[in-house]
Amino acid sequence: MFSVFRFRRTLVSLAVLTAFASGVHAEDVPLGPVQTWYPVAGSVDYERGNSRNVLVPIRADGAYRLNVTGKGVTVAVMDSGLDTAHREFTEPGKLLRGFNAIDGSSNVTDMVGHGTHVAGLVAAGRDGAGMFGVAFDAALLPIKVLADNGTGSTTYLDRGLRYAIGKASIVNMSLGAANVYNPAALQDAVRAGMLLVVAAGNDRAANPGWPARFAKEGWANGQIIAVGAVDANNRLAAFSNRAGDAAAWFLVAPGINIASTYRNNQYAIMNGTSMAAPIVSGAAALIQQRWPTLRADQIANILFLTATDLGEPGIDPIYGRGLVNVEKAMQPVGTVTTTTYNGRSINVLSGATQLSPATSRLWQLATSGQLRVIGFDDYRRDFNVDLGQTVVRPASLTLAQVFGTLDRRISVAEKVLANGATVAVAYDSGPRSAVGEEHPRLAAFSLLARNGAHEASVGVGGLATQYFGAGGLALDGNPGVGSLEALGNPYLSLLPNATHAAFAEETGGVKWKFGLLDAGVADDLGLYSVALPTSNSALALPRGRAGALEVSKSFGMSAVSVSLTKTSESNSYLGARSNGALTLATYTTT
Repeated sequence: MFSVFRFRRTLVSLAVLTAFASGVHAEDVPLGPVQTWYPVAGSVDYERGNSRNVLVPIRADGAYRLNVTGKGVTVAVMDSGLDTAHREFTEPGKLLRGFNAIDGSSNVTDMVGHGTHVAGLVAAGRDGAGMFGVAFDAALLPIKVLADNGTGSTTYLDRGLRYAIGKASIVNMSLGAANVYNPAALQDAVRAGMLLVVAAGNDRAANPGWPARFAKEGWANGQIIAVGAVDANNRLAAFSNRAGDAAAWFLVAPGINIASTYRNNQYAIMNGTSMAAPIVSGAAALIQQRWPTLRADQIANILFLTATDLGEPGIDPIYGRGLVNVEKAMQPVGTVTTTTYNGRSINVLSGATQLSPATSRLWQLATSGQLRVIGFDDYRRDFNVDLGQTVVRPASLTLAQVFGTLDRRISVAEKVLANGATVAVAYDSGPRSAVGEEHPRLAAFSLLARNGAHEASVGVGGLATQYFGAGGLALDGNPGVGSLEALGNPYLSLLPNATHAAFAEETGGVKWKFGLLDAGVADDLGLYSVALPTSNSALALPRGRAGALEVSKSFGMSAVSVSLTKTSESNSYLGARSNGALTLATYTTT
């Protein structure tokens, strides 16, 4: 058995316990003056000060915004006891019946003040006065393992730890031992599924002290977190032990000028890794409340993976994993997936959806937050994911779209052949060279031939809208509606840049048209697309075929047209393209 020493309070300073293991021992570390008053007008505002020194650096608001406060989680504090009458712990259900591991009683009176200070950082209530802990709605199980003179032994530590099994899921140990000792009780706690958060120690050592250093052992299963202290600038505190050989299981948290509860219903400011450890314990309690099915090793690993990296990039022997980051810990780790109706798992955060005019209603749903799905990250944590973030706003109807290609640098040349056939060729002005020269590119062409009441039309590159729909109507005065893309058959816009072949016959003033369209031939031929480009290059180009039957009749300056169209699309749905969670179908027919 090893004797366990703890800090002692002088008239002007407090000494903070380091974390070692064995007979628990700690060198006295001088601290700032003991604060022994309540916050009143003109005095220190501890709640605001703690928010600045503790909660802001670890971004605890990232949990509070989600109404995550530690409620329903119990944290055991193995220390010098607790001032159970302190105003910050009087909320019903805040304190479980304590245990005195020294004499076996329930008397956990804190004569040192250290245990009360530590407990406050974990879960002091948020009542608008004094200060509040990181997990201010969590419950506390006070276990006294240090005597009234601040000394103890690993026998008391082991007894207290075994008492906590089955009563708390997280154990905070802001204490340490002089050297390595039998970790049987720690192993029992690990097997019981508990998360152990242990102060790294205040010896300026290259490695954490014991029992924090047990975190590196295989039997610890990643369920022991060693915690060092940093100052307000996120620099390792001069007194703090380093991550050393436990770097992969090492976090840091604020440990300088930390205000918290103190004995006799007072408050005090302390320094030390003893103050950093309960901040991490509180962060762990927040995660457990939000996802109560997580195992202890999963909670620890989430804290490791989401920590703010400090020092050398990655895991380093000074800061280990880095500064605990509650906000990031509340966000997904890894891939967020959901399961479709056919059992397929899809990534809900990848990909994008390019809407079409026919699916513009989805944009309204996206902007109003109505496109949501439950996704699960690598730890099977559930998240309400807004799929609206993956939706690309549909292009608005511009003058360039309404009046053909006037603003697109597209040149269209038409020529009437001797036999009466009309040939139309569209050129894009192309990219400019270094000296400003343009290099035109063939974009589209079409041929329209008439023979009495019969006519035929073929085209490549999306000129079908000038033949079908209002664009192909014959009106007196020839107002040129054929050049208005907006008047084309709207369903044919689902096949941008389509190639078409059609024939027509006029009987009794009624014209019957039938045609076939194929989107993709122009791309295969290497023609420059006249269609609006996608705003996401990762989206596959739509392919599809359509058959159109159209009946029209002209009445001088007016005309009427009725059409029946069957469209089969690939890589799109009603013209919308998606490679993410909103992918509606690979092949569709409308």
